[in-house]
Amino acid sequence: MKPIMLACCIAMLSCEQNETDKVKSFIPGSYSKSVNNEFNIGNDTLIITQLNKNIFRITRISSFNKIRDKKKMKTDRKIEIWTALYNKDERVLHEAKKGKVLSFLPDKNIVMVGSMNNFKPFGIAHLRLKGIDD
Repeated sequence: MKPIMLACCIAMLSCEQNETDKVKSFIPGSYSKSVNNEFNIGNDTLIITQLNKNIFRITRISSFNKIRDKKKMKTDRKIEIWTALYNKDERVLHEAKKGKVLSFLPDKNIVMVGSMNNFKPFGIAHLRLKGIDD
C-alpha cells in the first residue's frame, strides 16, 4: 500500500511542477495592448527577459495620445525598466520597485499587470528573446 501512496504523491508533485514550468516558460516574450477610448489612444508594450533562474527584466514601452475636447493631444512616450522576482507558489512576477504583480494565463495567451491590464503576445506568435541577454 505504501508504494502506491508514494507513487501517487510523486505523480501529484510532478503535475504541479509541470504546470509551474508551463507558466514560467510562457513568461519571456513581448506583449502588447492597444487603448482606444474617448480619453486616450495608444499602445503599451512589455518585453520580458529572464536574467537568471527567478529574476526577470521587464521593459515597458508606452505611447499614448490624450484626447481632450475631441482633439488628440501631443504624444506621450515613456520607457520604464522593472526588475521582478518569480514566485513559484503563486506563479506570478513581483516587480520590486513599484510593487506591481504580473500574472500569466498561458492557455489564454494573456499577461495581466495587476487585475486590469490585459496584454497579449506581440504579433502572431509569442516572440522569444532567448540569446539576447545570455
